[in-house]
Amino acid sequence: MACLKFRTNQHLAVVKVFSLLLTVLSYILSFSFMENAVLVMKCYEFAQIAIFL
Repeated sequence: MACLKFRTNQHLAVVKVFSLLLTVLSYILSFSFMENAVLVMKCYEFAQIAIFL
């Protein structure tokens, strides 16, 4: 039972990260390319931090 709960939490985390990536992607498309480069680096760092939490 505990194992199942852990799997569900893991699945939710994956969904959360995936939706975050989709949001980031939509932001990227709405900005100019040079702004993207900085934004992508910041989002990448943020995503790495979010995964560790």
